[in-house]
Amino acid sequence: MTRVEAFRFAVVPQLLPTFLSISLFNFEGNIRYSAVLGYVGAGGIGQLINTHISWRNYPAVGMILFTLMLVVFIIEQMSQHFRKRLT
Repeated sequence: MTRVEAFRFAVVPQLLPTFLSISLFNFEGNIRYSAVLGYVGAGGIGQLINTHISWRNYPAVGMILFTLMLVVFIIEQMSQHFRKRLT
């Protein structure tokens, strides 16, 4: 057995669930953080929320927040699915 095969069959299966879980967790956090940073002036989703709040377009704000929560929920469900399947 070569070193590459040993790495592929011994190390990768042990690290893959943890790597995917942490990657999806960080991705979910980045989506949340982008909304907060955008709201205080960095642009992106948060700037869109801030603009619609200033226009008093609350249905649009609600839809943006609902979509943001839905995306975070879907990412969390994917993370749980991969953790269960790979462990």
